[in-house]
Amino acid sequence: MRKLLLYVFFLSLFGNFMKAQNLTVEYDLGYGDFCMREYKRLFYDVDKEMIQKNFPGNLIHQVKIGMEMGEMHHFGLSYDRLSTEGRLDFDNMESPSIDITGNRLGVFYRITPKFLTGKKLKPYFMLTAGAVLNEVDMRVLTDIGGNLINNDKGTGTNYFLEPALGFKMKLTRLLTLNVSAGYQADIQRNLEFEGYDTLVKPTWSGLRGGVGLIFYPFK
Repeated sequence: MRKLLLYVFFLSLFGNFMKAQNLTVEYDLGYGDFCMREYKRLFYDVDKEMIQKNFPGNLIHQVKIGMEMGEMHHFGLSYDRLSTEGRLDFDNMESPSIDITGNRLGVFYRITPKFLTGKKLKPYFMLTAGAVLNEVDMRVLTDIGGNLINNDKGTGTNYFLEPALGFKMKLTRLLTLNVSAGYQADIQRNLEFEGYDTLVKPTWSGLRGGVGLIFYPFK
């Protein structure tokens, strides 16, 4: 009986803590501009006219789970899905194809200046840091029979920092609109292909922008 009462007590205490600290679940849809300088240079060496057509920016899906501490502080975990690709198509010769995806895992911290709290529209500064888990699929095709003659897969980890500015605007008791823009800077990059070393590594650095909704499940 005592253990049951203790369990109910701590469960109630935890529930009250979660409500008081404002647990948040967030989804943002954004767009990222990806540098990919080494891969662009690789394609540029093959065909200078196609450099702008490969490894473009793309949509980014982002999920965050966090805690709001009062109206000034907001912190938690984030996950992003990144992707880009490059293609070269020529007649009577091998055509390289490279797909790059990244799963970005990070922690974020937002702060709203004290003099801006208590308002419906809350500007903030945010810093996100973490790692991008890379997956690179490099394929070379030949147009003679369409046979796959080379298929190399690489994996690695990038470490990044992303400062950003944004604002939150309350829509209802349970929903808040979120808008942000920032810049991701890769501070370390790694990539490994089985069987040989490579110096060509993904560079996800670039501008970021997004809009989404913050949900408060315990309000």
